[in-house]
Amino acid sequence: MTDSFESLVNDFLESSSTEILSQITEILREQTNQSLATFISSSFQPLTALEQWAWKYLSQPKDLLFNEEFFNVLALFNFQYIFQTNDIDTDLKSKLLIPSTIDIFDRIFDHLKTLTDDNDRYYFILSQWFDNLAYLIHENIQLETSPILIHLCESIGRDYLLSQQYKFYLAELSNSQLPLSIFTTKQLFYLKTCSFLFRMYICSKHEKTEFQCDYIFDQYGKDFLQIILVHHHTVESWNDELLTCIAHLIDFICACCWWGYDRAVFIEKLVLSEQLFHDYVRSLINILGYREFHERISSTWSNNETILIDSTCIFLIGALFEMKNLGCFLRSETNLSSIVLNIAQKSTYDRISICAYGVLAEILSDDQLREVKISDNISKFFFQVLELAWKHPSQRYRRLPITQLLVGRNQKILSFLQMLIRMVFF
Repeated sequence: MTDSFESLVNDFLESSSTEILSQITEILREQTNQSLATFISSSFQPLTALEQWAWKYLSQPKDLLFNEEFFNVLALFNFQYIFQTNDIDTDLKSKLLIPSTIDIFDRIFDHLKTLTDDNDRYYFILSQWFDNLAYLIHENIQLETSPILIHLCESIGRDYLLSQQYKFYLAELSNSQLPLSIFTTKQLFYLKTCSFLFRMYICSKHEKTEFQCDYIFDQYGKDFLQIILVHHHTVESWNDELLTCIAHLIDFICACCWWGYDRAVFIEKLVLSEQLFHDYVRSLINILGYREFHERISSTWSNNETILIDSTCIFLIGALFEMKNLGCFLRSETNLSSIVLNIAQKSTYDRISICAYGVLAEILSDDQLREVKISDNISKFFFQVLELAWKHPSQRYRRLPITQLLVGRNQKILSFLQMLIRMVFF
């Protein structure tokens, strides 16, 4: 297979034969999660050459539609590879998945300026490839300092996220009645993909002097809130496009509140009044309460439902620690504890469980915690996290440093957990 695949790639790069490209596409399509690591290990060089050819073609597309199937299949192949954890080195992932030169992105943005059709398939294909880079950064924190990825994120922030077009799409989405026609590939590129990539930049420790949280909330804060306040009560009828937009906007809002710090230092800048903040939190609770989302949580940070619930729980944790009296308000929301407990127990993504247990530890009394009988679950779960962090080369678990897991005045497991929650990194 290795020799055959390498020969096919070499022949294709020399000839640009569509017939050979179809054969390559089928080989990529046949790979499963079980075969992926072995296939990549044995075919790394031809795959790297193929990936770099694909980036170059995306930056200078001639007949993109003719090759759309290949780009879709390769994007899915890359998506699966990003979440492979079978001792695959981050450096190998970056060499395979990131273009070799910055000018690739510059040419892509130049081509975007030429598009006149809001449903141009180029937006759809590019979104898949850019989304994969966002996932890659999230799963590999060391890539936050990659100069080529910093350049990409800053270009997205400057030319797309801080644009009148982005503002227009937010205002459009804040209407209660949304015809399906508004969800164009261009709109989804702006609201999902651009928000997704720039969120990774926001969460990094990189100096963000060109961008300010105050300015983003001043420009878009009312729109963000209005979208959630208008649509939370119809969560059962959201289509896939609306779910995609709202999941990534909530995640983006949450990222702005933290801005790469260890605390949600900007959370108070989102709202102008306590009543509005309470209304927003109630809306989030209503969204969290939709049980079908709980069933769709993935074991990796790889779908809309997981991102939505993860970012909402992190937002609530940040709000509890930064906003005075919010705990009293949340305790008055009588359905919240049952919602969060269900999420904690159902979630297969452990950071969601960490945050959900943390919310319960903040809003329930000791007697109430004993009544729901979760202490054993918390203890077992916490020490599993601690063990995994100890074994990890970076001494972290999902960006949580082991030093923070080991420090605490109170030996009670809930105090440990509350301290851990305070140090959640994006």
